[in-house]
Amino acid sequence: CLTELSLLFVESKVTVCLTELTLFFKESEATVCLTELSLLFVGSKVTVCLTELALFFEESEAAICLTELAHFFVESEATICLTELALFFVESKVVAGLVELAVFFVESKGVRDLDAKLTM
Repeated sequence: CLTELSLLFVESKVTVCLTELTLFFKESEATVCLTELSLLFVGSKVTVCLTELALFFEESEAAICLTELAHFFVESEATICLTELALFFVESKVVAGLVELAVFFVESKGVRDLDAKLTM
């Protein structure tokens, strides 16, 4: 499981990139949810950018919903800007409706970032 995987990275002091992680999931035919993925990053102290996350979903052919994405940012304590979010949607080919996007900002507590962009 991903908790064990994160412990493996911490204990062996191995760094991991998302491309390698993608290959791991594809080759082992494991499915992964974002909650587990965020715990992996927190546990292994790996930092992740949205571009890499988008590539992860594209290459591992995993499905993603905005609610899961919001939980990922909350649990992994990642910060997000709207430019990165736009790149994420373009690169991961995820289609988001405005209602879903609103829910995302509320759940990920990214509302202040959205307000800042709108008032500029």
